[in-house]
Amino acid sequence: MIDKPQSEDLRDFVHSLQPECLVSGRVGHDVGDYGSLGDNEHPAGRVEGAWETPATLNDTWGFKSHDENWKSPDDLLELLVNCASKGVNYLLNVGPTDEGVIPQPSVDLLKQVGAWLDRNGEAIYGTDASPFPSDPVWGRVTCKGNTLYLLIKKWPAADLNLCGLRNAVQSVRVLGNPDAKVAVSQTGDTLALSLPTAAPEAIVSVVEVVLDGVPDVESAIIQDDALMTPR
Repeated sequence: MIDKPQSEDLRDFVHSLQPECLVSGRVGHDVGDYGSLGDNEHPAGRVEGAWETPATLNDTWGFKSHDENWKSPDDLLELLVNCASKGVNYLLNVGPTDEGVIPQPSVDLLKQVGAWLDRNGEAIYGTDASPFPSDPVWGRVTCKGNTLYLLIKKWPAADLNLCGLRNAVQSVRVLGNPDAKVAVSQTGDTLALSLPTAAPEAIVSVVEVVLDGVPDVESAIIQDDALMTPR
């Protein structure tokens, strides 16, 4: 284990060679340019400051020919949307073979997640953590300016509810189904959305909610699917 001056010397040496290079918090003693959670660790709540979660596609950081324990697209998107909703960057590791070739299962997984990002990336790229103090049972939330992105893992059989929102809603759009009609109802600080019956995505669907200003939310609200109302 190196001491703090050694960590600082290492960070400063890297910056002297490449000033714009970011040094991971794993340099030790909280002197890095950003923090690093544990390997494949899901952040439990909003994380302040610059942080990332390093993750693997299987169980190996480099390459093992016998490691066939590949994560599913569901696993990868679960970690991606949870990290984004907590303000944490998602660092995804890819281990090439001894011939410098990316294994085909890695290619297939990356293409599937990339295709999802092509359709829904605005809910991930450049967003901030959810302004809500707890996660809704149906998924996660990200934020960009006066826009909320509802990342829905559990497509509702009833109206989707979001509690604790004080803003007025200006518009609602279903990414992947822009022509879909969404009925909006606001009662007190509860927003209810009547969504199309079918989800546009197989794993995580996204609904964009544009507000009348930056999100103003109740700081002590707990999201509850008991508030789901019949269609």
